[in-house]
Amino acid sequence: MLSREECLAILELSPDADQYKIENRYTMLVKRYRGLTDSVSREKMEKISLAYNILTGRYVEPEPQDPRLETMVFGKSRRQWRNIWHYSRIPFLLGLVGAIILGYFLYTIITNKPPDFQIAFVGNFGRYGNVEKNVEDYIIEMFPDFESVEVLTLPMDLSSIDDPQTAETEDTIPTADGNLYNYMMKMLTMIAGDSYEIFVCDRLVFDRYAREGAFDDITELYASWRSELPDQVKPLRRRIDVENDERPIAIDPADNFDLSLPILGLDVTALNLTPGLGIYGDTQILTIGIRASAREEAVQFLKNWMLDSARMHERQAEHETAMAAESAD
Repeated sequence: MLSREECLAILELSPDADQYKIENRYTMLVKRYRGLTDSVSREKMEKISLAYNILTGRYVEPEPQDPRLETMVFGKSRRQWRNIWHYSRIPFLLGLVGAIILGYFLYTIITNKPPDFQIAFVGNFGRYGNVEKNVEDYIIEMFPDFESVEVLTLPMDLSSIDDPQTAETEDTIPTADGNLYNYMMKMLTMIAGDSYEIFVCDRLVFDRYAREGAFDDITELYASWRSELPDQVKPLRRRIDVENDERPIAIDPADNFDLSLPILGLDVTALNLTPGLGIYGDTQILTIGIRASAREEAVQFLKNWMLDSARMHERQAEHETAMAAESAD
């Protein structure tokens, strides 16, 4: 580093020059060399700036250079690679994380295996305990080879729009509130694209979606099961009318006796099956989804469940004993 005397000589000042003279002299020299672009002038200005910085305490001694940083690697020195890493590491790491996340999603999409069996409880149902686990365990007990079972509950109360007694006038179409509308859209998506094997519905949900063709025709199944099923199981015949609007649904009781209409559901309300799995509702109707991919297993499950009412009632008693104990606490 230059001495004080050398710096003052560069600024053309006497050895006894004070800070005021240094500032004034530096300002004058900057004005003199401003705009001069020849190499001599640039070199002179660099010396002036260095001398001024030393005299004013602004000069910082550069760190000693490590000769190893000048070693060339893939066409660049190690110093250059260090600078590149210093300024580019955050974008690089963010890009790497993004690539990993994208790769993970692509992997899950490619390797994702759909559930072996899907069942939905749709309607004005209450619940107790871990319904999803109860249902999943019951189905896997019946089909040990299943690796995954999907259980969905949609607490959809259609009484505000589909119960004829709540309609304001014949010309008024009641509207659904926000939550109900979301549930109805979810149900529409499930009907259109998902392969649910079993739908367990309340009466209003069944009446609405049966006419829209959501449930499979089980007329032949019921005929083959009829002699084995409990008397409490009642077949429900419905007309399919996908063009109908959303007015409250009035079902003609005579439809259940019209043998030309398909059986689309089985009313097991009197059998009271669902409380054995933790689901409580005033009406319980079993159906097979129109797009069921595991239809053979759905048929077997439906029949076995209806024949397992004694066990369901035992489980119901266990649930209600537990609920009573919790209420007492």
